[in-house]
Amino acid sequence: MKRPAITEVDPPLGSACAGDDLASGSFSLHSRFSQVVNFVNDQKELVYLTSNPEFMASNGIFFPYIPLEKISALTILEEVISLNGCVYQRKDLLVIDTHLSFPESSRTAFENSLFSIPEVYLSLFPEKSLVFLLNPGIEVQFTSDFDRQFRLNACESAHLIREGKILDGLLRIKGTGYGLSPSGDDFIAGFLLGLHVLGGFGGHDFLFLRDKIFDQTVGDNLLTVSFLKNAKKGSYFLPLKKVLFLLVHDDKESLEIALKQLLAIGATSGADLLTGLIFSVKYMRDL
Repeated sequence: MKRPAITEVDPPLGSACAGDDLASGSFSLHSRFSQVVNFVNDQKELVYLTSNPEFMASNGIFFPYIPLEKISALTILEEVISLNGCVYQRKDLLVIDTHLSFPESSRTAFENSLFSIPEVYLSLFPEKSLVFLLNPGIEVQFTSDFDRQFRLNACESAHLIREGKILDGLLRIKGTGYGLSPSGDDFIAGFLLGLHVLGGFGGHDFLFLRDKIFDQTVGDNLLTVSFLKNAKKGSYFLPLKKVLFLLVHDDKESLEIALKQLLAIGATSGADLLTGLIFSVKYMRDL
């Protein structure tokens, strides 16, 4: 029998929606990209507008047919959202659930499928992602002096984590690599989410460790702060949630499409986030 549509992770097309943990206040423009515009309030909390509902996270907002390039002011109150002074009732917006449950009965199949991704779907990973930490055979891609230093540092970070020196390892990789949100920071966000996954399957919840990792690695990059906040509390970026949902439900038929979407995000951001999560689940599960 054909599997039903995964409505739990697919936002309805054309429907205005908002994440489930929006900050409030008056926001000013932080940064603008082709499909995302970031805003920040006086408390340094980040909210973004996106033209792609599949990019939703807990602090995201999607309005269909609104040209992002013209939005320069955002206000979020308990009952309304205002864009350039145009008011929208929040009760009319769908709320995206960014959390995910992990049935303990599916843990073995989930982990087997998760750990196979770096080999089975290696061709989908961008060239300079951190996936080499899970698949050493592709280290030859790193040829420049910067690349080689980045690889060596990341390998040392991974070694420290595997030895149980978790904070030392994560601090070593923090802020390193490529992209607007550095590769190492995306890896740390994925690592935090991996700890949450382990707790979701009924294991250790690592709550104290998650808080400590966040406190010591958060830094000043507001994009990174936003990613790490979401990761610490187990709030999943929708493309990653879709991949994990498919793994939990053993839906291999749809997995490759979802992985392509996740791994295409940013220069290496989606790939490094997933790499950090896999690494965390693989090496922290027996602690």
